[in-house]
Amino acid sequence: MSDTLLLLESFSCPAHHCEQHGQRGQGNLRVRKLYGAAQRRLLKCRSCGTEFSERKGTPLWNSRAPEDQLASAVEHLGAGNALKTTAKLTKLHRSTVRRLAILTGVHAHSLHAQHAQDLQLSALQADERSGFVERRGQQLWEATVIEPKSKFLVQSELGQRNEDLGRRLLF
Repeated sequence: MSDTLLLLESFSCPAHHCEQHGQRGQGNLRVRKLYGAAQRRLLKCRSCGTEFSERKGTPLWNSRAPEDQLASAVEHLGAGNALKTTAKLTKLHRSTVRRLAILTGVHAHSLHAQHAQDLQLSALQADERSGFVERRGQQLWEATVIEPKSKFLVQSELGQRNEDLGRRLLF
């Protein structure tokens, strides 16, 4: 993240009514203006006229914290740090860290769903691990399936260690 400008080709029009909705690299987007203290880009679709922030549809949408601070929080959460610890280390409010964790998870799930289509796999490897959520009494299991050669994460599920978790993982 860290305030690097992404090429316009990496964005797509978010308007569902647009004929180029969700299609990246179509040449239909332009920078209409820069706004805010961080000089974010406001993009405009030439096809339908929709204007949107370059942060629209990302976990950073509607956040006023600096990108490097938010990126640090995501890194801490990804390393397994608790919400409270992450908030303290990044000097963000705990509710901001919680919201960022949820939005990042939803965004990652959506990106994974886009890329995990029509896979040509030679083998699969399953694994599980346990951890705690917020309090020691709330134990959850993370079950994963990967393709061992590329290390591509095919599926990941959280829940109680029971038959339902296994079914969600495999189907």
